[in-house]
Amino acid sequence: MLKTRLSEARNGEGGVIFIEAPVGHGKSRLLTIAGDLARKSGMQVLGAQGAELERDFPFGVAIQLFEPRWLAIGEHTREWLLEGPARWAGDLLSGSFPDSGTFAGDQGYATIHGLFWVACNLATHSTADKQRKPLVVLVDDAHWADPPSLRFLTYLAERVAELPILLILTARDGEPTSDRRTLASLRSAAEDAVLVPSSLTPSGVATIVRSEFPDAEQVFCDTCHRTTNGNPFLLVELLTQLRVQGLPPDDATAACLADLAPESVLNSIVPRLEAMPDELREVASAVAVLGDGAPLRQVALLARLDIETAARAADALAAIQLLHPGAPLSFVHPLVRAAVKATISPFERGRAHRRAAEILSAEGGPEEQTAIHLLEAAPEADSNAVEVLRAAGRKALASGAADSAVRMFERALSELPDAAQPELIAELAEAELPPDYPIARSRDSMKPSAPPEIAAAGRSWR
Repeated sequence: MLKTRLSEARNGEGGVIFIEAPVGHGKSRLLTIAGDLARKSGMQVLGAQGAELERDFPFGVAIQLFEPRWLAIGEHTREWLLEGPARWAGDLLSGSFPDSGTFAGDQGYATIHGLFWVACNLATHSTADKQRKPLVVLVDDAHWADPPSLRFLTYLAERVAELPILLILTARDGEPTSDRRTLASLRSAAEDAVLVPSSLTPSGVATIVRSEFPDAEQVFCDTCHRTTNGNPFLLVELLTQLRVQGLPPDDATAACLADLAPESVLNSIVPRLEAMPDELREVASAVAVLGDGAPLRQVALLARLDIETAARAADALAAIQLLHPGAPLSFVHPLVRAAVKATISPFERGRAHRRAAEILSAEGGPEEQTAIHLLEAAPEADSNAVEVLRAAGRKALASGAADSAVRMFERALSELPDAAQPELIAELAEAELPPDYPIARSRDSMKPSAPPEIAAAGRSWR
């Protein structure tokens, strides 16, 4: 489609392409490709990018588009650029336009109309000798463009059909915008040229993984797909992280993929979280702590929000593709969950896990699920926590997961080290036995048949 629309624009049949997708799906990459193709074919390219912190700067995106060309042509050759109604944009381009966000009378319309004619002059006679040179206008992250610039882009989009101008915009689906109606008008102006890049398929992920790790097994490739949900940006950054850390594409690495949070992913997540309302940040953090599949009521309790506010926040996070829609609540990408969790300070994260354990325990949740949170929390001399950890350790031991049982018992000891019970010491010692040691794995194993070193360990705590 890009090549076709570029060719049509060169022949004087302008148009609009609207690229819409969540973050990381290659929108900006498509825009870069379009710019490269346009330059190779001899077209002019103007580019700008919306920025969340600049949405209150009137005509900021428009200035980004035209200012480089305005400065490049020099003062003595600007007269042709401002011919006709384009002169109404002269103050804006020269920097003498008032920086107020309000416009008296029809000043806003006059400037928009003037910018339209500046674009026309560039496309129809882009130099002082009146030579025609078709124009491509690229706007990345249009959802963050300031309202006056969005109105100008809409004004342009509605009038390019018979002009050698192609307008290409990108926007994130569901992202808050300064002017939703105008952005929707831009999308409508594209008609059948709305591109929605999809996630990579499992086979597509496998192809990219093996381009980095030729010996990667299919299980590893499948885990990469689940971890990134086919998001191209997350996949590339994950593979880069593995390469930097020297991790091989084996089962052990696959098991920890969801816990990796590449620096670049953190850098993309942190600004988004900081710009969110408090309740959205609290819900995102609560889901990160509780884990995927968390019930809404538990998320609300952990975030200290009422259920209605938590539900609205969860819907807003789903709209911007951070969470799956509906309940239970889960992140779309495990890597994003790891990145969100990494934004919580270690102390606050520990406190959050302690509170999550209290919530689960109060609801009568399984000991092993509660114990997982206690493993992440700092000891606080809580006898109830000791009992939960011991119960979870005994279940793990009975199921043959001795390593998990050891972690549970050791964590229980650290919770109340000055009041450790001989039975707990014995349980830990039993869990640390080699798998082939001739002793029954049960609470009654510390009887005469127990080896003397375990019995001695128990007596030493009396």
